[in-house]
Amino acid sequence: MTGKDRPTVSVIIPAFNPGDWLEPCVRSVIDQTMTDLEIILVDDGSTDGSVQKMAQSADYDDHRIRIFSQKNQGAAATRNLGLSHARGQWINFLDADDLLHPEKLQHQLNELEDSPGLMMIGGAWSRFYDTPPKVPQVRADALWQEHSPQSWLATALEHNLMMQPAAWLVSACLTKKAGPWNDALTLNDDGEYFARMMLATDRVGFCAKALSFYRSGITSSLSAGSSPEHFDSAFTAMSLISQNLLAVSSETSVHHALACAWSRLAVESYPNAPEVSERCEENAKQYGEFTPNVGGRWLTRLSRPLGWRAARRLQSTVYALGYRHYGLKRAKKKVIDV
Repeated sequence: MTGKDRPTVSVIIPAFNPGDWLEPCVRSVIDQTMTDLEIILVDDGSTDGSVQKMAQSADYDDHRIRIFSQKNQGAAATRNLGLSHARGQWINFLDADDLLHPEKLQHQLNELEDSPGLMMIGGAWSRFYDTPPKVPQVRADALWQEHSPQSWLATALEHNLMMQPAAWLVSACLTKKAGPWNDALTLNDDGEYFARMMLATDRVGFCAKALSFYRSGITSSLSAGSSPEHFDSAFTAMSLISQNLLAVSSETSVHHALACAWSRLAVESYPNAPEVSERCEENAKQYGEFTPNVGGRWLTRLSRPLGWRAARRLQSTVYALGYRHYGLKRAKKKVIDV
């Protein structure tokens, strides 16, 4: 296929039982102001009929939509299948429950035109629950600017910052250079993948006008991320990120950032995966100081006489009794009220 025949952007959407979220997700891509794109929708063995329903709807009779199917293999393998069929010069990964602002892709392409050689660019993103608020609540952080790969990763690891997957627009050439998604990972597979990708280039761009919407507060996702197996995945992902980052930089700031990240994972994985937590603590000490932080004033105060593990067990018990559900309801109400 010649460059002239290739679409400018391939938007890859992995879908596993996305339900009613799928159609607005796909619609957000169809409605992009830049039209030279293709939508690669990969059905990962869904059983809810949502993909078939959308495919049969006259509202989605668009030649730019290409649908592929596979037996259920997980999100990473699904994205890899999508990549294998993508023809675009640029790639945007979009989860089936998230959305793009209509001008998202055009703003990033405009920025790329003004930045020759840039192969990876992030964008602004906003959390939402049921529907995006009329006035998106964006919270800029230290990642919302151009960085070197080492600086971006050190900043993210030290301060627990992230760029949600849909915010990125990356060169198809860079995806080949970085390699496929790691389908052995079930938690933080996106963090490992994009870290590996940015370390395969020399700078990471950012476009403040390019907005995507990240759905939060999904109960099934919260529970799925708390099993020992998932924390094993998080440990493996963090190990790979550490290894790849240290291969290009051994600066003090990198070691400090890794110590912060390992300390945080040690707390997050306890008490659900105590063996993983212990290994994380050892790694934190290897790179610097172990600094457990359970969060919240009252828990911090309790952790001083009782120890951080006892405070964390108490926190987990409170969450199990429904406090987390109550917190999510308050967060949703706050977004809606705004």
